[in-house]
Amino acid sequence: MIQITLQILNMNRIYTFDKNTKKFTYQIDNFDKVTTDTFFDAVDKTVKDIKQEMTGLGLDKIGLCLSGIDSELIAHYIHLNDIPVEYFFFHINGINDSTKIIVEDIAKKYGVKLNIYEFSIDDILKSIIHENFKITEVCWPTYSTVPYILKLIPSDFYIIVGEGDLEKDSVNKYLTIFNRKITNYDSSVFYIPMHLTEIAYQQSLNFYKKSGEMNFYSRIFDSWYHILNSNKLRTNGKFFYDPKSILLADLVKMNFVSPLKTLNFENMKLADTIITLLKNKGSANWDPYIGDVVLVPKNLIY
Repeated sequence: MIQITLQILNMNRIYTFDKNTKKFTYQIDNFDKVTTDTFFDAVDKTVKDIKQEMTGLGLDKIGLCLSGIDSELIAHYIHLNDIPVEYFFFHINGINDSTKIIVEDIAKKYGVKLNIYEFSIDDILKSIIHENFKITEVCWPTYSTVPYILKLIPSDFYIIVGEGDLEKDSVNKYLTIFNRKITNYDSSVFYIPMHLTEIAYQQSLNFYKKSGEMNFYSRIFDSWYHILNSNKLRTNGKFFYDPKSILLADLVKMNFVSPLKTLNFENMKLADTIITLLKNKGSANWDPYIGDVVLVPKNLIY
């Protein structure tokens, strides 16, 4: 049984995962006081909070895992707060080539050193996904490969990964989790399906004994508050499955380099191959849709 409690400001994020029963639970112990006016203010507040934590840990530079849009937004506010940073990118030749171009442009825009780790498809299928699976037992494609970058980033960096609990993905994944967990719908709460993959980075960070924030957009309650309080961010009547993508229009207005989010895995055949390999590796009944649903009382929002 794995249990990890992450206390950020006044909000506890607690998750447990039993590798034997494949049960995953995620809960919020309490919630922060909201002190920002917009979602973008919340991102800035999160960066400032991270800077304070870094100082306490004796670290003076951020290692940002960069892939566009979400992490690019973080890069923007790291730049505004004048925090030393280097970018890191996991490049699989022939798979995420267009994303590589995007991160190269972002690095030029901010004048930041970009560290690119190069891998082949054979590297992924024959070794990396299997090494990561022993740590996280996650078979979702991106999450079964990218944690490897945490092994490679030097320990003197405070590592940030942009993909967090409120990540972008297909509605089917979140719908599956929602339907499994919720039998009696309660209109007084917001439902936020959480997937095991969304804490896979944190498991890897702990395994490699490095410091960082693996769920940036869930670090403080302000982010959730602005997402849940905005009508334009409500993408489903009963639960939230794609809350940040709608912000693309705002990012374009900010003249960001990459107005469109690219897939981390442009070759979906490879993605399917990874899932199949790891499902078979885990057990005959392995299910990649392991998750839980966090309930946020609506009276915290309105």
